[in-house]
Amino acid sequence: MTKEELAEYLKLELYMGYQRTGNKLFDYIWCRFFRPNSNAVYHIRKMLYFNKKYRGGLCKLHSMILIRRYGININPESTIGKGLYIVHPTSICMTKVRIGENFTIMQNCTLGAKLLGECDFSETPCVGNNVTMYANSIVIGNVKVADGVTIGCNSLVL
Repeated sequence: MTKEELAEYLKLELYMGYQRTGNKLFDYIWCRFFRPNSNAVYHIRKMLYFNKKYRGGLCKLHSMILIRRYGININPESTIGKGLYIVHPTSICMTKVRIGENFTIMQNCTLGAKLLGECDFSETPCVGNNVTMYANSIVIGNVKVADGVTIGCNSLVL
């Protein structure tokens, strides 16, 4: 991910689900620092950017902020397309997954491998474009979720 791509992703995702007031500075400060949805997505994007670019401490810093503040644990080697929207940023766990564009996820969701230690793209889910995961849903194993799918509350997809 380049710096330009990061800026494009953040410009699109920072204000998702937010009705702007017209004051650009207020909107930016509110969404970047005080709105949990936007703040979580900001740290996810920064973590993915620094992992691809430097593989160093800044990636771990953003990862720790996500874990401590929101309980969101995402493998930094995951690939997530633009349009990520987290409605309630709590208790989300993702191993090394591939996610398409316009992905919406609610609280307490898991995307991961069937067995502990399997952290290869061939053993984890691949999610298509325009997919929505509702609360407490789980997608585990080598599963291909097609484009435009809605995964309902308390669903288990194997």
